[in-house]
Amino acid sequence: MESPAIWTRPMLLRETVKSNMSTITKQSKRTVRIENELGGDFPALLLVRSLRWIHRLAYYTMFGLLLVVIGLFALPWQQTSQGSGTVSALNPQERPQQVKSQYDGVVKQIAEGMVEGRRVKKGEFILELEPTARQELAQTDEIIKLLGEQLKAEETEYDLSKSQVTLAESTRDANIEKQKAAIQTAEFKLQEKDSLIRKYNVELELAKLNRAQSDRLIAVGVEAGLDNAAYLAKEKGLIAELQAQTESRAAIEAEIAEKEAELDKITAEGNDKIASAKSKVQSYYGKMQMTQQKIKDYGIKRGELDRLKQEAPCDGVLYRLVTAEGASTVKKGDELFTIVPDVNELAVELVVSGNDTSFIREGQEVRLQFEGWPAVQFVGWPSIAIGTFGGRVKMIDTFSAGAGKFRILVVPDPELDTLPGQRPWPKNILRQGMRANGWVLLNEVTLGFEIWRQLNGFPPSVDDEKSDSDDKAKKIKLPK
Repeated sequence: MESPAIWTRPMLLRETVKSNMSTITKQSKRTVRIENELGGDFPALLLVRSLRWIHRLAYYTMFGLLLVVIGLFALPWQQTSQGSGTVSALNPQERPQQVKSQYDGVVKQIAEGMVEGRRVKKGEFILELEPTARQELAQTDEIIKLLGEQLKAEETEYDLSKSQVTLAESTRDANIEKQKAAIQTAEFKLQEKDSLIRKYNVELELAKLNRAQSDRLIAVGVEAGLDNAAYLAKEKGLIAELQAQTESRAAIEAEIAEKEAELDKITAEGNDKIASAKSKVQSYYGKMQMTQQKIKDYGIKRGELDRLKQEAPCDGVLYRLVTAEGASTVKKGDELFTIVPDVNELAVELVVSGNDTSFIREGQEVRLQFEGWPAVQFVGWPSIAIGTFGGRVKMIDTFSAGAGKFRILVVPDPELDTLPGQRPWPKNILRQGMRANGWVLLNEVTLGFEIWRQLNGFPPSVDDEKSDSDDKAKKIKLPK
């Protein structure tokens, strides 16, 4: 059987609750009614009920979440592409210049008072090198002089060989003409012999006819002063003469053939002499070219020796002097000193992510924070940033600087300097090599979209139509 104390405990609790509820004057009637009901039916719930400030905190939290959701769709957010880099000069010729040795040698002399940090003028003497071989300069001059004399001798031989070619050609042509004239004379003689042979042939035919006529007359008994023996003798004489002329003609033909063979021989010998003379011309020309190349090589070497005295290439400050007088041995290509030129226009080299490069355009506004300059940058709301400086994108590299990142150049924008709250770059403080952070201002979107984009790793959104209209409506004037 259960103890009476167990039955009396709820009764005590109800009495205690009722006594306490009577003392609460600020509770609402609804709260009192609920507690009375719970106390009557479920008295244990009164022991685990939540405190009033927890209810209020829950209400405030729900209200805050509602405001955040509304803010995600209502608050504007400025998209930016963040990059880091250094201060540099816009003109590459005004960036630090390393002067390197053009020859192997020893540092002979450094200008008096030439120390790092000193301002120098263009053409001012910095230091002088001395060749490792002390007599190398004089020996080089002597070699160049000897090569010049050798070249003159070779040019003379070259001219003589060219004249020999001309002489050989003229001699060959003269001999050929002479031989052709002899052949032509022989051909004229042959024509005369042919004409004479034709004449003798006609006379022989006439003599034969006369003798035959005489024989017929004698046969019929007519001897009217005919000398048959004379006709026969004349015929025999003409035959002998015709045979002699034929033999003479054959001799002339043999002479012509011999002269034609001699002509071929003269032509061949003349061509051989001309080819030999031209070969000498080419040989002397090759020697001249080799000598000229040697003179050029030694001239280059002599030019390097002339640059043993190093001068300042531009106006600026001597940044680094890495040699010591009389003790430093340098090789070709070793750094001698570095000069930081005077800068007319500064720029900032920023390296940005390749994920954002496609959306960066020349002329876009950039907010900069320089090293050593106090600044507070609000990425999404650059209008309330403190201590930052304005600029414009001047150039975007077309090739990656490594690891998928690209370099952009940012220059000051005079138009931004004239706006309220804007300040020009502190050029008297900025130096080349000083680190800087930058934010390229892209598009204005809602805060919720930007959070969604960042969580998904998407690139910034670009409104092409808006970009085109902006480009047409406003042409940004970059500084020259």
